[in-house]
Amino acid sequence: MAGLIDYSQLIPVFPLPNVVLFPKAVVPLHVFEPRYRSMVADALRADKLIALALLGDGFEPTYHTLEAPIHPIVCVGAVMKSEELCGGRYNLLLRGIDRAEVRHEDHEKCYRRAALTPIAPIEPAPEVGCELLSAIRELVFSKSLSSLAQSANWRAIFECSNLGLSEIVDLLAFSLVGSSCVKQRFLSEPCVHNRACQLIKMLQSIGAQCEQRDNARRRNGWPPPCCNN
Repeated sequence: MAGLIDYSQLIPVFPLPNVVLFPKAVVPLHVFEPRYRSMVADALRADKLIALALLGDGFEPTYHTLEAPIHPIVCVGAVMKSEELCGGRYNLLLRGIDRAEVRHEDHEKCYRRAALTPIAPIEPAPEVGCELLSAIRELVFSKSLSSLAQSANWRAIFECSNLGLSEIVDLLAFSLVGSSCVKQRFLSEPCVHNRACQLIKMLQSIGAQCEQRDNARRRNGWPPPCCNN
């Protein structure tokens, strides 16, 4: 995917306090600040690329400047859909493409731009990758996670033939993890094996919680006996 992006060019950076994007995942964004309205307008006239960055600790005093701290590992996304609203605001759907690292920033415009270096996933050996994928699939299709998997549409991910282990792990983790700090740590991990193992532990933990909840409901007489009337 990195070949689709010209990394010799500066890429707009959109720093946010609580949003982390993963490759292949999609986030909706409402853009209302004047500087970021300019950023979106410029991106739409060019290659539609915007890198999402998570703001770092203590960003509040410098939020309205170009000096607010950000995490150096970002996700470059492409605008899939845009809607311009009254007053120059935008609604966007941004789809993640690549992990990337900020080398240096350019502050000539009212918004941040950066020179980025793409971060390629470090893939495990094929046989290890197959074992990890099988373990993840078994958990997603397990009885304890069936309701959650259905509501989150996780099983459809395995029907996409163009997705590799790295993308599958990212999409499941993106849906599963709520904390932006945890998502940032996940984004910053280039090793697919490590990410897959983290995901497996999360799925196992949630599966155990779901099983305990279901057992408690059964002990309390839920669901109730069927009525023959």
